[in-house]
Amino acid sequence: MKKILFCLFMVISIPAFSIEIENFKSGLMCGINKSDMGWVCFEQEEIQITGQSSCVSGGKEFKCTWYGHSFNYKGAKPNQKIDCKSSESEPIKSINLDGVVKEASKYFEFSFYLHDKEGYFINPQYSALNVSGDNKVKRVSQNVVCSTDGVELYRYKFISIYSAGF
Repeated sequence: MKKILFCLFMVISIPAFSIEIENFKSGLMCGINKSDMGWVCFEQEEIQITGQSSCVSGGKEFKCTWYGHSFNYKGAKPNQKIDCKSSESEPIKSINLDGVVKEASKYFEFSFYLHDKEGYFINPQYSALNVSGDNKVKRVSQNVVCSTDGVELYRYKFISIYSAGF
């Protein structure tokens, strides 16, 4: 009887899946346009917000800088939910491409889904060019931790550097 219970416990304790993340990259994005989400072309933590790109949010166009992260994955459940928590060094206002504004905060949570068992995921982000008119350089650190089913998958950090005169 003890042998049967022990064997049953061993089978139950084996996880049904295990997501593997490979080729994780984070940094500046290139190739962003309406038909392509681009790619991480320069891996780096510090992101100079230069406004060399163009973004549209809520029907308004503005100067921005694209950055983000990407990875290959395998072993996911179909429609595997990934939850991320972001902490900022100072409060920032978040605006998505649909024009939805979140009030200034130092903490944000976001989620996304891996639709297939394996594949490629890319998460482009952008920051608007600072047009406040002050001459101070402003550095904002963003630390992000992403997990699924309570298990950390990866983490990354960006330091956005805003300066006047661009």
